[in-house]
Amino acid sequence: MIIKIAVIALISIFISSLLKKYNSEFSELVSIAGGVIIFLLCVDEVSKIIKYFTEMYDLINFDKEYFALIFKIIGVGYITEFTADIAEDFGNKMVASKVILGGKIVICGMSIPVIKSLLSLLLSFLS
Repeated sequence: MIIKIAVIALISIFISSLLKKYNSEFSELVSIAGGVIIFLLCVDEVSKIIKYFTEMYDLINFDKEYFALIFKIIGVGYITEFTADIAEDFGNKMVASKVILGGKIVICGMSIPVIKSLLSLLLSFLS
């Protein structure tokens, strides 16, 4: 899988750099198309990961709301990175850095219930 992704990335980089000399708009379109193709290749792997997490979810015996919350936090991280990368590709590093900052704040806020639960569990072990 990674070989396919690497080959597509290298091909799109090569074509994009060749086109940049003649038409920068087509160069950006090739880069976007390469990114979309790579994303579509990853969808199959994501479905396998979701299936694995679903199997784990069925096996756990503790409060399942934390499991869903952790999965959402992972999703926020990926969406944040993907959005920031797109912003950087279009030359807007300031927006990219603000997206990353916003993602970190959202992840921090979402993780508070998990941290609180872990601390209360730790305190119950200590007492």
